Amino acid sequence: MNAAHLISLPLSALVFILFIYWLAVQNAPPVQLKKTPIAIAQLEIIGPGDASRLEAILGRKQPAGAGRNDDAASSPEVTPTVPKPTSGAPSVVAAMYNRKPFTAEQNLFLPSDRIYLVMDLYNLEAGRHQLSAAWINPEGKTINTAEHAISLSTPEPRHRSYFWLELMKNGPFTELFTGREYKGSAYGRWQVEIRLNGESAGKLNFTIQDG
Repeated sequence: MNAAHLISLPLSALVFILFIYWLAVQNAPPVQLKKTPIAIAQLEIIGPGDASRLEAILGRKQPAGAGRNDDAASSPEVTPTVPKPTSGAPSVVAAMYNRKPFTAEQNLFLPSDRIYLVMDLYNLEAGRHQLSAAWINPEGKTINTAEHAISLSTPEPRHRSYFWLELMKNGPFTELFTGREYKGSAYGRWQVEIRLNGESAGKLNFTIQDG
């Protein structure tokens, strides 16, 4: 028997074995798969106004909107710090809060708070009005000035707007080298100056400190 026969015999045996295996696979009965029932919950439609329900489902709060609000009907009443005017020139009554709804007025905040400045504007005539608030840190530097234009087609005896301030944090490396969690001078006595149509409409003092 020569070398060619020695090589061809194992190959022929291998081909025969593969052929038998293929026949066995083709003729094997189908495997019955076990079916597991799945319960599908009823679809719940969340309306755009149901923010609390949406937060509960998502497990997080919705992102805040702009730092001002001109819809007086959308916010609860603010208790003025002084009796509100009834007639005369345009004027502003302001108060500060750290959360909505605006019910508990305060002037002491944590550096992590969102600080709201809520303003009731009285006796506004029809036309365009410019409202601004300058946030002044304990060093006397104006770190931010928020501005908002109000356009009225008819006179309004009362109009509400609000601005808010959030302190910016330092990055991890800056905090490591400076020991400061927040940028600038965060702690101490602050001031916010309100202007209406370019004229001073009052100032409020507040303090930021750790709890």
